[in-house]
Amino acid sequence: MDFSHIVQFPAANEHESYDLVKDKIKPEWKSVLINQADKLKKLAQSKTNKPVYVVGGEMGSYPLHQTWDGLYFEDMIEIAEQIDIILITSSANCKHEWDQKCRTLGMKNTIKDYIFIPWCLHFIKKFYTHGFKITKDCTKLFVYLNRRLSSNKIMLRHFLERHNLMQHAHYSWLDEDNFLPFMQDTFKPKWDLMQKVELDNDAGGEMSTLPQPWYDDAYVDVVSETYNDGETVDLSEKTFKPMLRGKPSLQFNAYGHYHTLEKLGFKLLHEMFDYDKVEHPDRTKRLEGIADNIKRLSQLSSYDMNKLIDVVTPKLIHNKELVLNFGYPQVPKEVQYLLDYNLMPVDMYSNWKWREYYFGQKKTIDTTLIKL
Repeated sequence: MDFSHIVQFPAANEHESYDLVKDKIKPEWKSVLINQADKLKKLAQSKTNKPVYVVGGEMGSYPLHQTWDGLYFEDMIEIAEQIDIILITSSANCKHEWDQKCRTLGMKNTIKDYIFIPWCLHFIKKFYTHGFKITKDCTKLFVYLNRRLSSNKIMLRHFLERHNLMQHAHYSWLDEDNFLPFMQDTFKPKWDLMQKVELDNDAGGEMSTLPQPWYDDAYVDVVSETYNDGETVDLSEKTFKPMLRGKPSLQFNAYGHYHTLEKLGFKLLHEMFDYDKVEHPDRTKRLEGIADNIKRLSQLSSYDMNKLIDVVTPKLIHNKELVLNFGYPQVPKEVQYLLDYNLMPVDMYSNWKWREYYFGQKKTIDTTLIKL
Protein backbone atom coordinates (compact mmCIF):
# COMPACT_ATOMS: atom_id res chain seq x y z
CA MET A 1 0.00 0.00 0.00
CA ASP A 2 1.45 3.35 -1.07
CA PHE A 3 0.97 5.88 1.75
CA SER A 4 3.45 8.37 0.30
CA HIS A 5 0.75 11.01 -0.30
CA ILE A 6 -1.46 10.30 2.73
CA VAL A 7 -0.90 12.41 5.87
CA GLN A 8 -2.82 11.98 9.14
CA PHE A 9 -3.28 14.23 12.15
CA PRO A 10 -2.68 13.77 14.95
CA ALA A 11 0.38 11.61 14.32
CA ALA A 12 0.38 8.42 16.37
CA ASN A 13 3.50 9.50 18.23
CA GLU A 14 1.70 12.70 19.26
CA HIS A 15 -1.38 10.81 20.46
CA GLU A 16 -2.17 10.27 24.14
CA SER A 17 -2.32 6.48 23.72
CA TYR A 18 0.87 6.02 21.73
CA ASP A 19 2.53 3.92 24.44
CA LEU A 20 -0.27 1.36 24.12
CA VAL A 21 0.24 0.78 20.41
CA LYS A 22 3.82 1.73 19.53
CA ASP A 23 5.01 -1.88 19.59
CA LYS A 24 2.21 -2.88 17.19
CA ILE A 25 3.12 -0.42 14.44
CA LYS A 26 4.41 -2.35 11.44
CA PRO A 27 7.25 -0.83 9.39
CA GLU A 28 4.97 -0.25 6.39
CA TRP A 29 2.62 1.84 8.55
CA LYS A 30 5.18 4.19 10.04
CA SER A 31 5.11 6.60 7.10
CA VAL A 32 1.42 7.29 7.66
CA LEU A 33 1.44 7.26 11.47
CA ILE A 34 4.70 8.84 12.66
CA ASN A 35 6.00 12.43 12.31
CA GLN A 36 3.25 13.56 9.97
CA ALA A 37 3.99 17.30 10.11
CA ASP A 38 7.54 16.68 8.87
CA LYS A 39 6.17 14.43 6.14
CA LEU A 40 3.78 17.11 4.91
CA LYS A 41 6.51 19.77 4.89
CA LYS A 42 8.80 17.47 2.89
CA LEU A 43 6.02 16.83 0.36
CA ALA A 44 5.63 20.60 -0.03
CA GLN A 45 9.36 20.99 -0.56
CA SER A 46 9.32 18.26 -3.20
CA LYS A 47 6.68 20.17 -5.23
CA THR A 48 4.89 16.89 -5.86
CA ASN A 49 2.35 16.94 -8.69
CA LYS A 50 0.16 14.33 -7.02
CA PRO A 51 -2.63 15.43 -4.67
CA VAL A 52 -1.86 14.99 -0.99
CA TYR A 53 -4.74 13.70 1.13
CA VAL A 54 -4.64 15.16 4.63
CA VAL A 55 -6.78 13.22 7.06
CA GLY A 56 -7.75 14.65 10.42
CA GLY A 57 -10.66 14.62 12.80
CA GLU A 58 -10.19 18.29 13.63
CA MET A 59 -9.21 19.66 10.22
CA GLY A 60 -12.48 21.55 10.18
CA SER A 61 -12.52 22.35 13.86
CA TYR A 62 -10.45 24.98 15.66
CA PRO A 63 -9.01 26.33 12.39
CA LEU A 64 -7.59 29.39 14.12
CA HIS A 65 -6.64 28.00 17.49
CA GLN A 66 -5.73 24.35 16.91
CA THR A 67 -2.34 23.19 15.68
CA TRP A 68 -1.69 19.94 13.88
CA ASP A 69 1.52 18.57 15.36
CA GLY A 70 3.01 22.06 15.36
CA LEU A 71 1.47 23.28 12.09
CA TYR A 72 -0.80 26.30 12.36
CA PHE A 73 -3.69 27.28 10.14
CA GLU A 74 -1.46 29.71 8.25
CA ASP A 75 1.10 26.93 7.71
CA MET A 76 -1.54 24.71 6.13
CA ILE A 77 -2.62 27.51 3.79
CA GLU A 78 1.00 28.20 2.82
CA ILE A 79 1.69 24.51 2.12
CA ALA A 80 -1.48 24.34 0.03
CA GLU A 81 -0.07 27.14 -2.13
CA GLN A 82 2.80 24.81 -3.09
CA ILE A 83 1.01 21.46 -3.52
CA ASP A 84 -2.57 20.28 -3.97
CA ILE A 85 -4.07 19.52 -0.57
CA ILE A 86 -7.34 17.60 -0.25
CA LEU A 87 -8.72 17.57 3.28
CA ILE A 88 -10.57 14.46 4.37
CA THR A 89 -12.63 15.62 7.29
CA SER A 90 -15.51 14.65 9.54
CA SER A 91 -16.73 18.26 9.40
CA ALA A 92 -19.67 18.59 7.03
CA ASN A 93 -19.17 22.32 6.43
CA CYS A 94 -15.37 22.34 6.58
CA LYS A 95 -14.91 24.45 3.43
CA HIS A 96 -17.33 27.09 4.67
CA GLU A 97 -15.49 27.36 8.01
CA TRP A 98 -12.07 27.56 6.37
CA ASP A 99 -13.32 30.16 3.88
CA GLN A 100 -14.62 32.22 6.78
CA LYS A 101 -11.35 32.00 8.74
CA CYS A 102 -9.37 32.95 5.65
CA ARG A 103 -11.55 36.02 5.14
CA THR A 104 -10.99 36.96 8.78
CA LEU A 105 -7.22 36.76 8.27
CA GLY A 106 -7.29 38.39 4.85
CA MET A 107 -5.93 35.25 3.22
CA LYS A 108 -6.90 33.22 0.18
CA ASN A 109 -8.14 29.72 0.92
CA THR A 110 -5.70 27.59 -1.09
CA ILE A 111 -7.03 24.15 -0.10
CA LYS A 112 -7.74 22.27 -3.33
CA ASP A 113 -10.76 20.27 -2.20
CA TYR A 114 -12.60 18.79 0.77
CA ILE A 115 -14.03 15.33 1.26
CA PHE A 116 -16.56 14.97 4.04
CA ILE A 117 -16.80 11.48 5.48
CA PRO A 118 -18.48 10.88 8.85
CA TRP A 119 -15.92 8.17 9.64
CA CYS A 120 -17.40 7.61 13.03
CA LEU A 121 -20.02 5.61 11.13
CA HIS A 122 -17.29 3.20 10.07
CA PHE A 123 -15.93 2.64 13.55
CA ILE A 124 -19.07 2.64 15.65
CA LYS A 125 -20.65 -0.23 13.73
CA LYS A 126 -17.65 -2.33 14.77
CA PHE A 127 -18.90 -1.88 18.33
CA TYR A 128 -22.38 -3.03 17.33
CA THR A 129 -23.35 -6.09 19.32
CA HIS A 130 -27.07 -6.58 18.81
CA GLY A 131 -27.97 -3.63 21.01
CA PHE A 132 -30.85 -2.54 18.74
CA LYS A 133 -33.93 -2.59 20.94
CA ILE A 134 -36.94 -0.35 20.43
CA THR A 135 -38.49 0.14 23.85
CA LYS A 136 -41.91 1.30 25.02
CA ASP A 137 -43.71 1.66 28.36
CA CYS A 138 -40.72 3.59 29.69
CA THR A 139 -40.76 5.26 33.10
CA LYS A 140 -38.62 8.18 31.89
CA LEU A 141 -39.00 10.37 28.84
CA PHE A 142 -35.32 10.77 28.00
CA VAL A 143 -31.79 9.73 28.83
CA TYR A 144 -28.99 12.33 29.03
CA LEU A 145 -25.43 10.98 29.41
CA ASN A 146 -22.53 13.26 30.31
CA ARG A 147 -19.02 12.07 30.98
CA ARG A 148 -16.68 14.79 29.68
CA LEU A 149 -18.47 17.99 30.57
CA SER A 150 -18.24 21.16 28.50
CA SER A 151 -19.87 24.57 28.42
CA ASN A 152 -22.28 23.33 25.74
CA LYS A 153 -23.39 20.40 27.87
CA ILE A 154 -23.86 22.73 30.82
CA MET A 155 -25.92 25.11 28.72
CA LEU A 156 -28.11 22.31 27.38
CA ARG A 157 -28.77 21.04 30.88
CA HIS A 158 -29.48 24.62 31.99
CA PHE A 159 -32.27 24.95 29.44
CA LEU A 160 -33.69 21.58 30.48
CA GLU A 161 -33.46 22.55 34.16
CA ARG A 162 -35.13 25.89 33.48
CA HIS A 163 -38.24 24.03 32.33
CA ASN A 164 -37.98 21.51 35.19
CA LEU A 165 -37.44 18.70 32.70
CA MET A 166 -34.66 16.75 34.42
CA GLN A 167 -37.31 15.03 36.52
CA HIS A 168 -38.21 13.15 33.32
CA ALA A 169 -34.65 11.89 32.71
CA HIS A 170 -32.21 9.15 33.51
CA TYR A 171 -28.97 11.14 33.44
CA SER A 172 -25.32 11.09 34.43
CA TRP A 173 -23.04 14.00 35.34
CA LEU A 174 -19.55 12.66 35.89
CA ASP A 175 -16.73 15.16 35.45
CA GLU A 176 -14.75 16.22 38.51
CA ASP A 177 -12.15 18.84 37.65
CA ASN A 178 -11.40 22.55 37.95
CA PHE A 179 -13.68 23.36 35.03
CA LEU A 180 -16.89 22.88 37.03
CA PRO A 181 -16.08 25.27 39.91
CA PHE A 182 -15.16 27.90 37.33
CA MET A 183 -18.50 27.46 35.56
CA GLN A 184 -20.33 27.39 38.89
CA ASP A 185 -18.75 30.69 39.96
CA THR A 186 -19.19 32.49 36.64
CA PHE A 187 -22.48 31.04 35.43
CA LYS A 188 -24.20 30.72 38.86
CA PRO A 189 -27.03 28.37 37.86
CA LYS A 190 -29.85 27.70 40.28
CA TRP A 191 -29.21 23.96 39.95
CA ASP A 192 -26.09 22.27 41.35
CA LEU A 193 -23.72 21.57 38.47
CA MET A 194 -21.10 20.39 40.99
CA GLN A 195 -23.15 17.37 42.06
CA LYS A 196 -21.87 14.16 40.51
CA VAL A 197 -24.60 11.83 39.25
CA GLU A 198 -23.93 8.19 38.34
CA LEU A 199 -26.34 5.76 36.72
CA ASP A 200 -24.54 2.63 37.85
CA ASN A 201 -21.36 1.51 39.59
CA ASP A 202 -19.26 1.73 36.42
CA ALA A 203 -19.05 5.50 36.04
CA GLY A 204 -17.73 6.32 32.61
CA GLY A 205 -17.93 2.69 31.57
CA GLU A 206 -21.68 3.16 31.63
CA MET A 207 -21.28 4.95 28.32
CA SER A 208 -20.44 1.78 26.43
CA THR A 209 -21.29 -1.44 28.27
CA LEU A 210 -24.41 -3.53 28.35
CA PRO A 211 -26.76 -4.10 30.03
CA GLN A 212 -28.10 -0.58 30.35
CA PRO A 213 -31.58 -0.89 31.86
CA TRP A 214 -31.79 2.87 32.38
CA TYR A 215 -31.08 3.45 28.67
CA ASP A 216 -33.84 1.05 27.63
CA ASP A 217 -36.16 2.71 30.16
CA ALA A 218 -36.32 6.03 28.27
CA TYR A 219 -38.04 6.98 25.04
CA VAL A 220 -35.53 9.56 23.75
CA ASP A 221 -31.76 10.11 23.88
CA VAL A 222 -30.85 13.79 24.33
CA VAL A 223 -27.26 14.56 23.33
CA SER A 224 -24.85 17.48 23.20
CA GLU A 225 -22.73 16.71 20.14
CA THR A 226 -19.03 17.47 19.80
CA TYR A 227 -19.27 21.23 19.37
CA ASN A 228 -16.01 23.02 18.67
CA ASP A 229 -14.82 26.40 17.52
CA GLY A 230 -17.17 28.36 15.27
CA GLU A 231 -20.13 26.53 13.77
CA THR A 232 -18.43 23.40 12.46
CA VAL A 233 -20.87 20.53 11.98
CA ASP A 234 -19.12 17.44 13.34
CA LEU A 235 -20.91 14.11 13.63
CA SER A 236 -19.60 11.70 16.26
CA GLU A 237 -20.73 8.51 17.98
CA LYS A 238 -23.12 10.71 19.97
CA THR A 239 -25.32 11.02 16.87
CA PHE A 240 -25.05 7.45 15.61
CA LYS A 241 -25.10 5.41 18.82
CA PRO A 242 -28.84 6.06 19.37
CA MET A 243 -29.50 4.89 15.79
CA LEU A 244 -27.77 1.58 16.51
CA ARG A 245 -29.75 1.26 19.73
CA GLY A 246 -33.15 2.01 18.19
CA LYS A 247 -33.57 5.21 20.18
CA PRO A 248 -35.12 8.46 18.87
CA SER A 249 -32.64 11.24 19.56
CA LEU A 250 -32.27 15.00 19.71
CA GLN A 251 -28.77 16.44 19.34
CA PHE A 252 -27.55 19.92 20.21
CA ASN A 253 -25.01 20.76 17.54
CA ALA A 254 -24.03 23.54 15.15
CA TYR A 255 -26.56 24.82 12.65
CA GLY A 256 -26.85 22.41 9.74
CA HIS A 257 -26.69 19.21 11.81
CA TYR A 258 -30.06 17.85 10.71
CA HIS A 259 -29.70 19.08 7.13
CA THR A 260 -26.46 17.09 6.99
CA LEU A 261 -28.14 13.93 8.28
CA GLU A 262 -30.83 14.22 5.62
CA LYS A 263 -28.22 14.67 2.88
CA LEU A 264 -26.54 11.47 4.07
CA GLY A 265 -29.83 9.62 3.67
CA PHE A 266 -31.03 9.42 7.26
CA LYS A 267 -34.72 9.91 7.96
CA LEU A 268 -35.74 12.59 10.45
CA LEU A 269 -38.51 11.81 12.94
CA HIS A 270 -40.86 14.65 12.06
CA GLU A 271 -43.74 12.77 13.67
CA MET A 272 -42.00 13.16 17.04
CA PHE A 273 -39.83 16.28 16.85
CA ASP A 274 -40.30 19.82 15.52
CA TYR A 275 -36.97 20.29 13.73
CA ASP A 276 -37.76 23.87 12.76
CA LYS A 277 -37.11 24.72 16.40
CA VAL A 278 -33.79 22.87 16.69
CA GLU A 279 -32.32 23.60 13.24
CA HIS A 280 -31.93 27.34 13.74
CA PRO A 281 -28.94 29.64 13.04
CA ASP A 282 -29.11 31.07 16.56
CA ARG A 283 -27.51 28.87 19.23
CA THR A 284 -29.88 30.00 21.99
CA LYS A 285 -32.87 29.26 19.76
CA ARG A 286 -31.54 25.74 19.18
CA LEU A 287 -31.27 25.17 22.93
CA GLU A 288 -34.76 26.54 23.47
CA GLY A 289 -35.99 24.33 20.65
CA ILE A 290 -34.68 21.17 22.29
CA ALA A 291 -36.26 22.13 25.61
CA ASP A 292 -39.56 22.98 23.86
CA ASN A 293 -39.62 19.60 22.13
CA ILE A 294 -38.93 17.73 25.36
CA LYS A 295 -41.49 19.80 27.27
CA ARG A 296 -44.17 19.04 24.68
CA LEU A 297 -43.40 15.31 24.79
CA SER A 298 -43.41 15.34 28.60
CA GLN A 299 -47.07 16.28 28.51
CA LEU A 300 -48.01 13.11 26.62
CA SER A 301 -49.21 9.92 28.27
CA SER A 302 -47.30 6.64 28.03
CA TYR A 303 -49.99 5.46 25.66
CA ASP A 304 -49.37 8.39 23.32
CA MET A 305 -45.59 7.99 23.52
CA ASN A 306 -45.92 4.30 22.68
CA LYS A 307 -48.01 5.22 19.64
CA LEU A 308 -45.33 7.70 18.54
CA ILE A 309 -42.68 5.01 18.85
CA ASP A 310 -44.78 2.71 16.67
CA VAL A 311 -45.12 5.43 14.04
CA VAL A 312 -41.38 6.15 13.82
CA THR A 313 -40.23 2.52 14.08
CA PRO A 314 -39.78 2.09 10.28
CA LYS A 315 -37.50 5.15 10.26
CA LEU A 316 -35.53 3.85 13.25
CA ILE A 317 -34.95 0.59 11.39
CA HIS A 318 -33.96 2.46 8.20
CA ASN A 319 -31.43 4.62 10.05
CA LYS A 320 -29.88 1.61 11.80
CA GLU A 321 -29.48 -0.22 8.48
CA LEU A 322 -27.93 2.87 6.89
CA VAL A 323 -25.33 3.10 9.66
CA LEU A 324 -24.42 -0.56 9.23
CA ASN A 325 -24.12 -0.32 5.43
CA PHE A 326 -22.60 3.15 5.06
CA GLY A 327 -19.55 3.33 2.78
CA TYR A 328 -17.03 5.87 1.48
CA PRO A 329 -16.64 5.40 -2.29
CA GLN A 330 -15.05 8.86 -2.68
CA VAL A 331 -11.90 8.16 -0.64
CA PRO A 332 -8.71 6.62 -2.10
CA LYS A 333 -8.04 2.96 -1.33
CA GLU A 334 -5.21 3.90 1.02
CA VAL A 335 -7.59 5.83 3.27
CA GLN A 336 -10.10 2.99 3.15
CA TYR A 337 -7.31 0.67 4.32
CA LEU A 338 -6.62 2.94 7.29
CA LEU A 339 -10.31 2.85 8.18
CA ASP A 340 -10.58 -0.91 7.81
CA TYR A 341 -7.51 -1.64 9.91
CA ASN A 342 -8.26 0.88 12.66
CA LEU A 343 -5.19 2.93 11.87
CA MET A 344 -6.84 6.32 11.65
CA PRO A 345 -6.10 8.48 14.71
CA VAL A 346 -9.50 10.06 15.14
CA ASP A 347 -11.75 10.05 18.17
CA MET A 348 -13.64 6.87 17.40
CA TYR A 349 -10.88 4.70 15.95
CA SER A 350 -10.57 3.25 19.38
CA ASN A 351 -12.09 2.90 22.75
CA TRP A 352 -9.36 3.85 25.21
CA LYS A 353 -9.66 0.59 27.17
CA TRP A 354 -9.29 -1.72 24.20
CA ARG A 355 -7.12 0.25 21.76
CA GLU A 356 -4.24 -2.22 21.92
CA TYR A 357 -6.63 -5.09 21.24
CA TYR A 358 -7.77 -4.05 17.79
CA PHE A 359 -5.26 -1.44 16.58
CA GLY A 360 -4.11 -2.53 13.09
CA GLN A 361 -6.51 -5.49 12.92
CA LYS A 362 -9.26 -5.84 10.35
CA LYS A 363 -12.02 -7.43 12.37
CA THR A 364 -15.15 -6.71 14.31
CA ILE A 365 -14.57 -5.92 17.95
CA ASP A 366 -14.85 -8.97 20.21
CA THR A 367 -18.34 -8.73 21.69
CA THR A 368 -17.07 -10.01 25.03
CA LEU A 369 -14.91 -6.88 25.35
CA ILE A 370 -17.00 -3.94 24.28
CA LYS A 371 -20.64 -3.41 23.55
CA LEU A 372 -22.84 -0.48 22.73
